[in-house]
Amino acid sequence: MRLILVIPVLLPFFGSAQIDYENPPWSLPCDSLYSQTDMTICSYRKSRMADSILNLYFKLLDDQFTEMYQSELNRKEDADLYAIELYKNIISDLKESQLQFEVYRKSCVDLESDLWDGGSVRPLMCNSVHLSLTIDRIRHLEAKYFERESY
Repeated sequence: MRLILVIPVLLPFFGSAQIDYENPPWSLPCDSLYSQTDMTICSYRKSRMADSILNLYFKLLDDQFTEMYQSELNRKEDADLYAIELYKNIISDLKESQLQFEVYRKSCVDLESDLWDGGSVRPLMCNSVHLSLTIDRIRHLEAKYFERESY
């Protein structure tokens, strides 16, 4: 059984539950900056913007599945025990997958940090890896759980 979840939430910073990847919210003009410090600060901001979006997506999914779980529990004698167990497992697995993603991402950033140890570009490279992996995770969650509107 494939579960498709549509969350009709208007997100204040990009207007829908899907991101316009041609002009994403983390698209800051870091390339036009001149100093290493400014580029590093900008890359950090981009990375944190994507991270906040990922955290919001995770919260939306967790809230939606929790609501579905609670709704089924509230049906009392009509409750579908299979659905209750399914939603309980989905919530648990979703949380575990996010925790494992964060461990994986930290490991990749640590590796990048080691590769650039002693270099002034190290924070910029670490932010780049953090951003790239976070965007990949956002895209995965969108593709798996958020139905795109067709135009």
